[in-house]
Amino acid sequence: MAGYELAAIPFNSNLVNIPGGAVETTILQTPPVNTPGSNASVSIMGMVDIQPGTACTSVIINLYRGADKNGVYINNIETAAVAGDYVTIPFTFVDNPGDVAGELYTVTLVETAATADGMIFTGTIGGFVS
Repeated sequence: MAGYELAAIPFNSNLVNIPGGAVETTILQTPPVNTPGSNASVSIMGMVDIQPGTACTSVIINLYRGADKNGVYINNIETAAVAGDYVTIPFTFVDNPGDVAGELYTVTLVETAATADGMIFTGTIGGFVS
């Protein structure tokens, strides 16, 4: 089955704080995605380098179909984390949206149990339609 590359979008952000207190924060977004028909699937993959905030015990990465976290929830991954350590978290999600045009995918992050802000240093996102 032939694939179609969406994009590889570098996201470098030394200035993005991730709020403590389990606040869900948008960190990455794809460009508009078009599918060739109702049986298409969209694979979204990437990674995030983060330094979790004080008392953080895990990091949750969520994927939504749509411009923000009010879109259609697709899935999440949760990774154990230690406050102050640098963590690289890879992610891959697959969605079957049907026939769509101009659809965005939004990645959010939550620090669980964190009492102080964490920091994202770099992140990337990309994917393909098949």
